[in-house]
Amino acid sequence: MVSGYAVFQRKYSTYQPYALRGDRQLVSDLQQVAVIMAAVEPLVRDGDLHQAHLDLEKIRPVFQDIFKRNGFSMLAVALVDFHDAMELILDAANAKDAGKVKQLHPMLSDKFKPVELEANDVEIQAIRKNLDELLALAQAGNLGAMRAQADQLKSSFVKVYLKRG
Repeated sequence: MVSGYAVFQRKYSTYQPYALRGDRQLVSDLQQVAVIMAAVEPLVRDGDLHQAHLDLEKIRPVFQDIFKRNGFSMLAVALVDFHDAMELILDAANAKDAGKVKQLHPMLSDKFKPVELEANDVEIQAIRKNLDELLALAQAGNLGAMRAQADQLKSSFVKVYLKRG
């Protein structure tokens, strides 16, 4: 993570895409993230992963501020974050693995909350409904219906993502 971020920081400190060119705080924000990451390294080495996680969470508001300042859609960011995790539950449902669906649902539910905070209209509620119905099918052991429900979940997501993502 540290080496990957160093590459990212070098790139975007010198090259700034059009959407970021007017952001006078970008370079200092990227430096602030590097400082936070460096401060966490000893915690990781010492095994204090709980505190490391809490300290790394300080990075999120820095990037969110960058996104907001530069007009990026927070809904789009939340949708992409949810999508990556959603693929895991879709794979589990298609494999008829009810245990994995039940295991993944809480994490997916948490990843969907930022989407709901940004927008909670009928289309967003349809995604939530399809996600929760997939869990209900897994809990009921209705393996045969999970694939179709996974398709519904993906379809409802794609509909929102194509319109607003």
